[in-house]
This record gives sequence, structure tokens and C-alpha cells, in this order.
Amino acid sequence: MLLREKGISLKFLAAVFLVALLCGCSRFIGDGNGLDTTVWQAFFQYTKEELADMGEFAASYQAVIGFRDSDWFVVLLPALVSFPFVYDFDEQWFGGNYYLVVSRQTKRRYAVQTMLRAAGTGFCILISGTLIYTFFAVLKFPCGISEPEQSAIAASYGATVLQRGVYFMKEILHTGCLSALLVMISVLLTVILKNRFLALSLPVLIEYMSSKLLYVFQRYRFLQGNDSVAGAFVEFLLPSKHLYYDQNFAASFGVSYGFYLMFLLFVFVVMMVVFLRMVERR
Repeated sequence: MLLREKGISLKFLAAVFLVALLCGCSRFIGDGNGLDTTVWQAFFQYTKEELADMGEFAASYQAVIGFRDSDWFVVLLPALVSFPFVYDFDEQWFGGNYYLVVSRQTKRRYAVQTMLRAAGTGFCILISGTLIYTFFAVLKFPCGISEPEQSAIAASYGATVLQRGVYFMKEILHTGCLSALLVMISVLLTVILKNRFLALSLPVLIEYMSSKLLYVFQRYRFLQGNDSVAGAFVEFLLPSKHLYYDQNFAASFGVSYGFYLMFLLFVFVVMMVVFLRMVERR
């Protein structure tokens, strides 16, 4: 499978490349064209000098920190981080290799290793793709920002380079953890649905519907002036909302982000147990 002793598969590399492309489809606000320009368009359309003249909103940090800022990121992410592992797992689970692999170890060990590899694959795909995108963004876009007391970037993400770096690392690690869980979910769906295409497309459909419902619900809350914790719990049920919980979980629920990490760990353990039961009953 992926991340195995024999090396990294071409599907893994393709997924990393596609994630990097997806990151660059985020909105570029430096030219003042609103939502019409993507980072990749700005990358090829403007020179370094033109970007430098646009100010700090055309800075590399602004491009990097907004890697999730596109309507399609949350929708396509489940498929992009999952398909390399799910394709290999499907061939093993429904083929003769499953019995050969299980015969060399206990079912419990097989279940744990499979889910750990699934999570590790999704996490590594997201981190690798994001870092590749970051490399190209830093290569092209100017690095300088305004003075801290005048900078919108400093006010939003931190006055020092260290603070901004920590903010960015928290962002990509959070998204990486979500990617890990998405792959694990796709593995479970592959077993249940007995179809890897459905296992990959169903989360995409759910995320798409979730993003639309979230927009409608947030607009309703804004118009009604509803800023209650109850409304935040309703949004918690929509998967697309989780993408930005590294930024707004504490503000939404009045507790630290560490509680959300505990929730992710709980979900991880539950999916591990569910898959173990699937293996034992086969």
C-alpha cells in the first residue's frame, strides 16, 4: 500500500501534486479584483515587481495562509487525499492478497496497521502538497509586509515571524489531521459499500451539500443576530465547518482548541474499533 517498505506509489505523488494545485486555486486579493483571481493566475499573470507594488495583500504569507480559501477545497479534499490508499486497499480487501496478509499476523494487528497507514497517508499527502505550494508561493510572491502597527497581516496572524509561522503550522497540521480522518472514513465506506468509486465520491457529495447548508445557516444566523452556542453546535454537525476550527473553535464554543483535538482523537479511536470489528467478522 502507500507509505510502504517498497517506496512511494505514483498515485501518492499524483495526489500530492493535485493538492498543491488545489491550494493554488485559493483567492488572490492583492490586485483588488475581489474573488475573480486565483493565486495560480496571479502567479503567471504578474511579475515580481508588479506584485511588490500591490502591497502586503500580495505578499507570499497572504497567499500561503489562504491555501484553503476556495469554494472547492473542502469539497475535493476528501477524494484527493483518499484515492491513493483506497485504490490499493480495495484491491487487497476484495482480492486474494487479504488472506495472504492476514495469515502473517493477527487480525487485530492488521486492522490497526491498516488504519494507521490510511491516516498517515492522508496526513502526508496534505502536508506535502501544502509545502510544495508554499515553496512556489514564496518563490514568486514578495515576502515583505507593512510595519506591525500598520499591517493587517500582523494584526490577524501575529506581529512577529515566529507568531505567524506558528499560526501557519497550526493551520496545516489541523487540515492534515482532518485529511487523516477522511481517508479512514473512506476505508470504512469501501468495506460497507463494496465500491471504491462510491467510497470516494460520497464524502465529496456530503462536503458539497454541507458547504451549501453552512452558507445558508450562517446567513440566517447573521440576519437573525443569533450568536448562540446552540447555533454553533448545529454548525458543528456540518463537516465543512470543521475545516476552520483551528481558527474559530475557541470563539465558537468558549473552550480551548485542545478540546477539539480530544474530539478528533475520540473519532480516530472509534473508527479504529469499527474497522477492527469488520476485520474480525469477515
